Amino acid sequence: MIKKNTSIIWCDDLSLSTILYCLIRKIINTNLNLMYIRTPRNQQGLIVRSCKSIFSWIRYYPIDWFLKDKNGVSVRINSDSNCDKIMDKYFDYILSTNDYLPQKFHNNYISSKFKEALRAQFSKDVSAIIDVITWVEYYKNDEKDKLTNYIVINRGSIHVPFIKNYIINSNIILITHSISKLIHLLKVVIRMIISSGIFDLRLIFQRKTTYNDKLLKDNRGKIFIEYFKTNYSGARASNIWLKDINFEKKRIVYYSQRTDSLLDDDSIKIIENDGYSWLKNEKMYHYRSYFLKIKEIISIIINCPIPKRLNLTTILRYLYSLNLYLNIEYWTKIISTHNVKVLIQIEEGSVLQYAQKIALRIEGGIMIGFTWSIPFTPIRTQDFFPQDIYFTWGKINRDWQLNSKFVPDRILTAGILWDVDDQNEVIGKNIRKKFNDKIEIIMGLTDVTIKDYSKRAVFEYYKKFLYYAKKNTNWGILIKPKAKRNWEKLDIEISRLINDLILEKRLIIADEKLSPGIVAYGADLCIGMLINSGAVIAAKHGSLSLCWDATGCLSHPLYNSNNPFFVYKNLDDII
Repeated sequence: MIKKNTSIIWCDDLSLSTILYCLIRKIINTNLNLMYIRTPRNQQGLIVRSCKSIFSWIRYYPIDWFLKDKNGVSVRINSDSNCDKIMDKYFDYILSTNDYLPQKFHNNYISSKFKEALRAQFSKDVSAIIDVITWVEYYKNDEKDKLTNYIVINRGSIHVPFIKNYIINSNIILITHSISKLIHLLKVVIRMIISSGIFDLRLIFQRKTTYNDKLLKDNRGKIFIEYFKTNYSGARASNIWLKDINFEKKRIVYYSQRTDSLLDDDSIKIIENDGYSWLKNEKMYHYRSYFLKIKEIISIIINCPIPKRLNLTTILRYLYSLNLYLNIEYWTKIISTHNVKVLIQIEEGSVLQYAQKIALRIEGGIMIGFTWSIPFTPIRTQDFFPQDIYFTWGKINRDWQLNSKFVPDRILTAGILWDVDDQNEVIGKNIRKKFNDKIEIIMGLTDVTIKDYSKRAVFEYYKKFLYYAKKNTNWGILIKPKAKRNWEKLDIEISRLINDLILEKRLIIADEKLSPGIVAYGADLCIGMLINSGAVIAAKHGSLSLCWDATGCLSHPLYNSNNPFFVYKNLDDII
């Protein structure tokens, strides 16, 4: 029986059956409420919109990671901390033995990386549920809310039983239906089968060219670089590391892995014209026939120990281990075939890195990674650094990454290797000339990628400084956005303010593709939303940079830094 003053929190797609279920409960218990947490992946369909208009007790709540506790720390940061604590508690148990490891991985270093990879995958999978529970804790402590009991229903995660044991507060009940756990388990199996290419029937009937014709004939050591279309060339190109090295271009191989940068005919033509080699990551890679691939997969499965006791923990551990094992064997084949000695990996937050890292270790190669952006949130449980060598901007980033559960083998401080183009000064000074003659001071605003934890912060950030400039006519604003913005869709009030200031020649929006370094020459100071890389790059070029720590990341080393940064907890202090 559900207690009085109870809210049912549904954190998946809200279906008609869910609403009917809660309607029956509502009849039984008049104090019942349904709180529907809508994530970016969940859409409010016709049924939900209609029911919301009829039943006032169905309330929609977007998760707001900008919400802070009494100490000024955001729900986003505490969620990461809670996830890490839970992982620490049950991972000692779930990975306490080596009986699930294939015999070939019974090596101290490789087995430790294997376990680290499993922890990384589990962290990614459980973090979404921890996010919801942490958000409920914040909401529950809101003085406006008189409800005292909460039931969180997640009908799609098999990891719920692990988390239930570590919910400290007794008035939060976490539920997952048994049938849902079974369905999710089947999803894990199917995803693993598909990722291995076992049932990709297209592979039986077609053979694609997946690499340069001459690639196999060259047995010399090679450098593999993950292809990223956006930064293939220019100041941020991955081959910036190789520009002063006398190394044959054809021994540098661009491989495709990112779903947003798969190799097509046009990109292959550009790579070949530049003198480099290329390779597509096809699941049928180098197998003479489909049946030879099936044979090898079966051999891998046989060599992966089957758990002696069949329960949820051992089954999950087996499936995760097998999936990792299959990916390791797949990458070992690629690395050994092409004699890969160095792999430059740029995909952040992908567990696939571990399969590559272990395969490289087996075949005598190394993995290299590097910092794209300065961290503006705590090191998360799903921030992975499995590289042999990791190049980072400086001591602050280095010390920050040393706090991670997934520390690289070696960290080298290399400085900012891009955005040092001399054209930044020319572009910045030309932008400055476009403001009207009455402008005495120009502020540069650099934002971040708008995500669930930053959307409301974006509104507050822009409104604060746009209104300030509106009232103070001697101020101008240079906006250097992280990405292209449709200001009308973002917020109509912000759009109106921007349009007014543009008409007065007091606001300029720079191309999002330009370096934040232009802010140092086009503005008198830079104000970064959160602690972001744009503000750091502007400071590197000589700008006075102020950062608004919107998420309450109070442990960030920039608070105590001797660098030209000033970090503020709220916007009024910056004003």
